[in-house]
Amino acid sequence: MKVENDDDQLSQSLGDPDLEACEHAPARPEGFPRLWRRVVLQEPERTRKLNQYQFLPSRDDSTEMSRGDEDSENALKSHTSGIHNTITLGAQKTISLFSSACMCRVPENLRNQNSSAYTPHLISIGPYHHHIETPMQHIKLYYANNLFLRLTQGTVLPDRKESEKKEFEVLKECVTEIKRLVDDAAKSYPDDVSLNEEMMVVDGCFILELLYKYYGLMKADEKKTIDGGDSGNSKVNSYRSVV
Repeated sequence: MKVENDDDQLSQSLGDPDLEACEHAPARPEGFPRLWRRVVLQEPERTRKLNQYQFLPSRDDSTEMSRGDEDSENALKSHTSGIHNTITLGAQKTISLFSSACMCRVPENLRNQNSSAYTPHLISIGPYHHHIETPMQHIKLYYANNLFLRLTQGTVLPDRKESEKKEFEVLKECVTEIKRLVDDAAKSYPDDVSLNEEMMVVDGCFILELLYKYYGLMKADEKKTIDGGDSGNSKVNSYRSVV
């Protein structure tokens, strides 16, 4: 393959009068005399003909292409930066919306699809549903009382008054601790949610006693399994008796 830079040089090098006119060659663009190059192909019959014309990039063309690639890269970086900023701003808005809250309300559009799925039917815990009076709400108070009895077990008390006094002291310690923690606990909820010490004490004691009972049933079931003779029905009945 031979590359010529000029029409006259191409004609002279080929030595073919038919090619001097270059009738089928496309016109050279005005203002680009040195950028127009022709490709001359040699064929097996040793008859050289001009089969194809082609633009080949000169040094100036390469510079223009490099600049074009650079512009494309800069455009891509700019577009990527815009997407990154959009994601970052969206994340920051979400963080500022919920602050440090980890006990968030169910969105209204989701709740409206099936409100019953997000409403407690047996026992409500926490400030969102504290106003709901379910038929089993009194169980929380029963469990809280059992927890205080559990904490006073093992102490030698001469009479009921002493026992009640001990329970009162334990409850007083709980209330004191809750008062100290209520502000920190409020940070886990949206700003429009208010907490009170009574709810936190009762709900907290209920959860602890529930876990104690569940753990006790688990240990009892393990002992029955080791001793043998348990078909599994007692385990189901024990779990039902937790609440």
